[in-house]
Amino acid sequence: MDDHHEPGRRIDGKPYKDGNTREDGSYDVGKSRPPEATRFARDDGRARGRRAKGTRNLATDWKEELAEKITISENGKSMKITKQRAVVTATVNRGLKGSERAAEIAFRHAGERDVEAGKLRISDQDIIERWMAQRLNSSSDGVVSDDAETSNADQ
Repeated sequence: MDDHHEPGRRIDGKPYKDGNTREDGSYDVGKSRPPEATRFARDDGRARGRRAKGTRNLATDWKEELAEKITISENGKSMKITKQRAVVTATVNRGLKGSERAAEIAFRHAGERDVEAGKLRISDQDIIERWMAQRLNSSSDGVVSDDAETSNADQ
């Protein structure tokens, strides 16, 4: 069967219902053409373009995952802590063992929390900023000289 058919008639040759034809002979209401009165009804209950009810967002998933408790063994003792606490503890421990990246992450988060809470003194803030600047200089230059530290102290 070919797709071309007589105007005003279906592909199988039968006529469209009375009153269901357009000027060009095609059908007015039918497949993919709902009646005009019910097209695009506002507030009909269908959630178009919105997240479905009950679907959780990424922030909720992270919050719930990090709040879950796990059992760890520390100094031969079994204890339950949250996954978030375990990640923080592991990061701090890696920083203490010499990982500069882990130490940087720990200082950055500690500084952010103290600034938010208003607990950080100006001298503490200066120390952290100098340490961060020193880290940035050492990563680009290779080694930080004592002159760089004294010039930062003068400012």
